[in-house]
Amino acid sequence: MDNQEILKAIAVLADKVSSYHERLLAVERDHQHHVQGCTCHDKPKEIAKGPDYPSAGRPLTEDERMFVQSNMAKHKELINGS
Repeated sequence: MDNQEILKAIAVLADKVSSYHERLLAVERDHQHHVQGCTCHDKPKEIAKGPDYPSAGRPLTEDERMFVQSNMAKHKELINGS
């Protein structure tokens, strides 16, 4: 590669970096505007507990509930060393 080709490659890369930097600044600006006027980030962090509130968002079937309880019991035994 001669000097001209190297300079051309550097210019192309600099142009790409400049374009990506502009896009990044635009995304940061848009995100900042969204966060300032948005309530979707204010959702409560609490998760309902109990057998009728699995993390999948639907009640467990009886088979699923038995499977989970069995695995939780095994896990507790391993932790407690019983």
